[in-house]
Amino acid sequence: FLDRDPDGAVRLRVHTEPGLVEGVVVLGLEDGVPLEVIGRSARFTYWETMFEPPSGELLEYSLAFKDADGAPVYFGRPGVSGAIEGWEPSFKVNLEDLAPIDVPDWVKGAVIYQVFPDRFADGDPRLTPERRAEWGSAPHRLVFQGGDLVGLTGPLDYLSDLGVDAIYLNPIFTSPSTHKYDASDFYSVDPAFGGDDALRDLVEAAHSQDIRIILDVAFDHCHPTFVPFRDFIANGSASEFAGWFTINDAPARVIVRDELARAYYPPDYYDSMKQTLVDAGVPVEERTDKGPPVEPTYRAWYGVPTMPQLDLEDPGARAYFLDVATYWIREFDIDGWRMDVAREPSHDFWRAARQAIRGTKRDAYLLAEIWGDTSDWLQGDQFDATMNYTFRDLCVGYFADRTFDSNATLDGIHAMLAMYAQPVTDVSHNLFSSHDVERFLHMADGNLDALRLATFFQLTFPGAPGIYYGDEVGLGGG
Repeated sequence: FLDRDPDGAVRLRVHTEPGLVEGVVVLGLEDGVPLEVIGRSARFTYWETMFEPPSGELLEYSLAFKDADGAPVYFGRPGVSGAIEGWEPSFKVNLEDLAPIDVPDWVKGAVIYQVFPDRFADGDPRLTPERRAEWGSAPHRLVFQGGDLVGLTGPLDYLSDLGVDAIYLNPIFTSPSTHKYDASDFYSVDPAFGGDDALRDLVEAAHSQDIRIILDVAFDHCHPTFVPFRDFIANGSASEFAGWFTINDAPARVIVRDELARAYYPPDYYDSMKQTLVDAGVPVEERTDKGPPVEPTYRAWYGVPTMPQLDLEDPGARAYFLDVATYWIREFDIDGWRMDVAREPSHDFWRAARQAIRGTKRDAYLLAEIWGDTSDWLQGDQFDATMNYTFRDLCVGYFADRTFDSNATLDGIHAMLAMYAQPVTDVSHNLFSSHDVERFLHMADGNLDALRLATFFQLTFPGAPGIYYGDEVGLGGG
């Protein structure tokens, strides 16, 4: 793995079999740079070095090692060999393509506290919608418990004393749901959370305590009451927003096979889904033939008809959402974005988003929700970091459910570190719990010592540790 520092120095990482004891980056017959061992496991030895590249645009190099008996091991054009004739580089890298990765300095080591607004604190009971439930009851996507941004503004002293550097808010934009990943208006804060004024107050109060605010949003899909989608449903291909969505069978509608659907979905979910569609003006066609229980004829997130999927390759849709991305920075001075379902929009869109956002606020943090190896999005031209569920899986496996032993965990950690450039690792969002997974304490069967030990590891590991609200006081939740 290669990356480059702003001063031009090149960092190289490589892993080998464990029996090698000395390594060199070969830059020519008379020139080489020693490799340093930065980690060992039962399976691999991990090496790293930094060096000033030779002059010119092309970096050419090979690798050479010695085993414990002093025998040479070369990695050259023929592959791995114990001998080499002359020197020809195995790797050629255009340094113009190896641009330094620029990440916000404030995120390095920052403790990020994630809040699900409806469940954190009820600062103004008058804001809670009529569809309400008793505080602490089981969650439901359409029934509110009363949390709001007013309730979050009050405990800022608590968060400051805790050592929190940034608050990451699950979506707050206007939407009928409690989770709000299905926004109906991307330009307003939901009245149930206090509206725009509550966000302004929160940002101002947080900034006064040196706490940053990161907002969450899904640019991949919307609610059926989103005005462009309603226009698309009403006018079809004649709609000015027709290109924002993808239709598989005209006219746009949702086919339901009632008997199959009632056997497949929980009754309250299916009935509320149908009602949502009817209220939004989406035609519902009932059939008795064979087929999926619910079948939207337009592209929807995982086929869920109440989440129509957006096409950000359409010029109008792209311009709209790039403006949304900068609007909340321009008008409310937020400090970054966590982009949901970031795997779906194109790399080209995220490159444009980064340019627009960074052009508005130079040190805005760009965090993506993508699981697994996310290297393609972390080359310095799109996101700064992703939700590091690889880190979570390793920590749960080692500290919580004990499915990983030390060697497996070390292997996983070193492999994870080797996937990314150092600047990316420095701002990686290393989390245990979130709205998408079970809380750590649940995975650890209530073992608080496991949570304490894992949290110590999390807070001392390179990156930006993520605390899901309540984990700091031992909150459970499966």
